[in-house]
Amino acid sequence: MKNKGKIGVCFAIVIFIFSTLLMSNLAFAQQDQGQQSVRIIVTDGATGKAAEGVTTLIRSPTGALIQNLGTVPEGGTLVSLAPGQYTVFVQIGIFGFPVTLGSYSFGTNQTTQVKLTVSALFVSALFIPIQYLPLVIYIVVSVVILVIIIVVIRQIRKYWKQSPRLPV
Repeated sequence: MKNKGKIGVCFAIVIFIFSTLLMSNLAFAQQDQGQQSVRIIVTDGATGKAAEGVTTLIRSPTGALIQNLGTVPEGGTLVSLAPGQYTVFVQIGIFGFPVTLGSYSFGTNQTTQVKLTVSALFVSALFIPIQYLPLVIYIVVSVVILVIIIVVIRQIRKYWKQSPRLPV
């Protein structure tokens, strides 16, 4: 008889734990209700592979940051969003400032996959991957600065050669 009482108590405890877990799962399911899964895929226009070195952001129509996805892996990133309109921005950092390479607006009620292909106009013509865009810009700016310095030095030397010397 004592064993039946212990079995009944154990059974009641198991039922209580099971029902608690079941109710908490239902509460979480209701919390996610209305959320739409959206896959974000960002590819490089020059290589056709996943874009490396870029940051992907999801913003609301008011411009508020909804989610910073960082670098999206090759298969894409799956995000859950409430119903509404959103814009995905793909940015790259140049001289410490974010430069937007592309954007795409979508609504969660109709879109389940957002695929963006990004490339910089002059870089894609040379088939240079987008991850090297900052390096290309740094090199171009460095060469321009070097040319300016050389021109200024030549002008100074020319001025010194042409200027009359005072006797000492």
